[in-house]
Amino acid sequence: LFRKVLEAEPADGQARNSLGYALAFSGDLKQATEELERYRKLPGQEANALDSLGEVHFLHGKFAEAEKFFLDCHKANPAFLGGASLRKAALARWISGDAAGADKIFQQHLESRGKARDPRRELQTAEWEFLNG
Repeated sequence: LFRKVLEAEPADGQARNSLGYALAFSGDLKQATEELERYRKLPGQEANALDSLGEVHFLHGKFAEAEKFFLDCHKANPAFLGGASLRKAALARWISGDAAGADKIFQQHLESRGKARDPRRELQTAEWEFLNG
């Protein structure tokens, strides 16, 4: 279905991103990556494409690659999804076995959110602390 949409509308970013996920869920990380790289080239889609690339690599157990895409997403747009890319990068690092490195990335995430009292920040900190024992 997504391919049919893209035949008619090659610049449809939502269809291209969704096709990337569909390919990843079907087990084809190579083609998923190719589609998401095409999506990345569309105007204004860099951060979302990098986030999607991180997620599909995470899904396939490619945690170092996922971390890199999430960090690149943060560089491209630190405000994307409220800075969630750093939190995702921290989780990818943690799953890779580097708890100390993951904690540094998570602390960067907290710093990027500012010092304001934010209930999401407190919840994310509690989740992170629970995850890390």
